[in-house]
Amino acid sequence: MLNDGTPLDRRNAGSRQWLPITLLVGYLAVWFTATHLPHVPGPPGPASWDKAAHFAGYAVLAALLWWNANRLGQPGMVLIWVLVALVAIIGGVDEWTQGFVPGRHAEWQDWYADLLGAVTGLLVAGAVSRFLR
Repeated sequence: MLNDGTPLDRRNAGSRQWLPITLLVGYLAVWFTATHLPHVPGPPGPASWDKAAHFAGYAVLAALLWWNANRLGQPGMVLIWVLVALVAIIGGVDEWTQGFVPGRHAEWQDWYADLLGAVTGLLVAGAVSRFLR
């Protein structure tokens, strides 16, 4: 207990409530900025690295969306499908706008990797959420 009688676990409750949304907005800002920098050719590498980066990036995005949605209450199947649709839209807009950046191009395969990563991120976040409860 603190001097004013407040339990210790409530001491930082005000600042912690902003953490999930702050991480989500920050992640989106960094991701969008990074994916819209002009492409500088580097050493050739396997195309699978690009798809793996899309998969991982959108898995993290979906997990952050889950974390924020989970704070509103128990996510049901409708909310899960809304999150998948939201990530599909974000990924589609991200791919489409990359077509206007020098040295970048939009690929449906990247968008597909985004969706697979998002579904995986939601499944993992849901499993972790259930495990922690």
